[in-house]
Amino acid sequence: MLKQDKFYTGMIAAILISSLAYFALEWVDESLRGTMIGHRNYFGVRQQFLIILAVISNLIPFNYYSRTGRSNAMRGTALITLLEGTAVVIYIFA
Repeated sequence: MLKQDKFYTGMIAAILISSLAYFALEWVDESLRGTMIGHRNYFGVRQQFLIILAVISNLIPFNYYSRTGRSNAMRGTALITLLEGTAVVIYIFA
C-alpha cells in the first residue's frame, strides 16, 4: 500500500513515521534516564526536542518518494510535515 503514488499514501506514511519516531525516541529517553553516560548522570531531554526530531524524521519517506519519482505521495508527506511543523511551533511558542 505504501508503494502507491497516491496523495493519501504519503500522508499515511508521514503520520506513521513521525508517530513511530516519537514513541521510539521517548522510549530510549525514558530507558536512559538515571543512567551514567561517561562520568555524568543522564537526566533526559526536553519533550519539545523529541517532537522536533519526530517531525524531522518525515524527511525519510519524503526522500524515498522523491528518489522513486512518486510526486503525489511526496506531496502528501510534505503537507503532513508542514502541518506537524506548524503545530510544533504553536506548541513551543504559545
